[in-house]
Amino acid sequence: MFINEDNDVAESTLQTFLEAWSENDYATAYDLLANASPLRQGLTREAWIIRHESWAEQAHPASLRFDIVIEEDEEEASPNNVIVLPNANTTNTNATQEAFEVFWSVEMADTPLSDTLKELPTTTIIYQEIGRHWFWSRFTLVEENAAWRIHNMVDEGKAAQQLSVEVLHQRMDELAASIKSLAEEFGIQDIAEEGKIEDIIQKVEEDQFSFEDLLGQVQEIGWITQRAMYYSDALIKKTPDDVQVYETAVAQATTMDEWERAAAYLELIIERFPDKRGPALRSLATALASLTGEYEEERAQHFVELVEKVLRASIEADHHTSSYTMLADLLIDQEERLSEAESLLKEAQQRATNPSEQAAIAYSFGKLAEVQDNMEEALTHFQRTIQLDERVPGAWTSLGNAQRALGQNKEAVQSYKRALETDPESLDAYVELALIYIEQNKVAEARKLLEDGLSLFPDEPELYAAFAIAEIQSNNLRNAEEYLDMAEEIDAEVELVQDARLLLNQVKAQRKALKPKGKGPTPNKPKHKR
Repeated sequence: MFINEDNDVAESTLQTFLEAWSENDYATAYDLLANASPLRQGLTREAWIIRHESWAEQAHPASLRFDIVIEEDEEEASPNNVIVLPNANTTNTNATQEAFEVFWSVEMADTPLSDTLKELPTTTIIYQEIGRHWFWSRFTLVEENAAWRIHNMVDEGKAAQQLSVEVLHQRMDELAASIKSLAEEFGIQDIAEEGKIEDIIQKVEEDQFSFEDLLGQVQEIGWITQRAMYYSDALIKKTPDDVQVYETAVAQATTMDEWERAAAYLELIIERFPDKRGPALRSLATALASLTGEYEEERAQHFVELVEKVLRASIEADHHTSSYTMLADLLIDQEERLSEAESLLKEAQQRATNPSEQAAIAYSFGKLAEVQDNMEEALTHFQRTIQLDERVPGAWTSLGNAQRALGQNKEAVQSYKRALETDPESLDAYVELALIYIEQNKVAEARKLLEDGLSLFPDEPELYAAFAIAEIQSNNLRNAEEYLDMAEEIDAEVELVQDARLLLNQVKAQRKALKPKGKGPTPNKPKHKR
């Protein structure tokens, strides 16, 4: 999309407005509205603020999330063909305008006062567990007194709900075709496929396209997918008995790692389609488990408990093997009720009907043995996992960890390499393999591996800590300090980060102890009188 300096300034104005609005700073929000903006609703500044504060006392808005899309041309200006007319009271009809499509959501309580806020669009879907509401808007901004101000908002979510079922399906098909075309252009249609990421990296290195272009295409695909989700919301309202519409929405949300939104759709499936209850509950447990890492401690713990509740309901619904395995994994991860976890795995073992299920159970038995510090048994289970199905996520890395714990570094290296071949985004494999290389004084190989890891995980403190250890091994203490500072800035509580800091301090202390002591400055001799 075409971006210029005006786009940037106007977008910044819109971003500030949304943030101020969600943080109850309604004075700032009002001041960012154009003088003739219908969003002011003809109210004085004080009256507008009071109305919004009254709403906020009941709605408690929090945790705003948004994605702003710069609109390219007039044809794309409104996805639902809704035209924004200039306000009749505007004094500058020739003012430069900018339009932005905004996908946004906020946690809030439902209240009748919501209908009194003209800038608050129609909710398209709600995740009831936390009260997150999703909206789709289009904002137009105008230049006023040499500054960008918000003129109007179009409720695109509401407009989508007014389209016919046939038109909604047509729009969905068009968006799917656009995604396919963009993906094929850059060869990212099957980015999860084995070897695909390496192919893309090679194309970048060969200058077939730039990494910035690739990121731009991925972002464009993300925007299109988000737009498609709002059409899915409209279809759910219009065709509530069509389960395929819900499943499509779940797939869209999962693709975007929008786990709260996926949970919202899955809860509707569980409520409205009894025959889909078991699978939907398992998928909901997966979505909720993915959310636990996104929340602060209190809410994260609530969701851990919710995952357990959902999995127990899933077992009751259809006694599927994977429900037993997933619940056992949850208990193992918590390192609690391990005897119950073992019983669940034995029950799953009796119900398993294919190698894939048996492999998942063997992997869980391996993790159980691992937390019980029985690495020989863990190794046996991980080896069996690979024999049954070498594609089990994390299996090669876990096998490498067990081998490394037992001093089988040669075998561990091969396992970590296989882990990166089957799953190039295996963080632990990058870290552990790099540490082995450092121990073997193969610092160059370790650096190359860690650079590859950082290209995928730029915010992972363990990778920076491992880089610091590599620099310590090469006696580059200044570089080590820089990498370690970056690691500690991200998370100083990570064990490897603390180990790296301890090692660096020890090496510094040793250097200081070995440094020859100087004689010190020569004291001034007293002057003698003659």
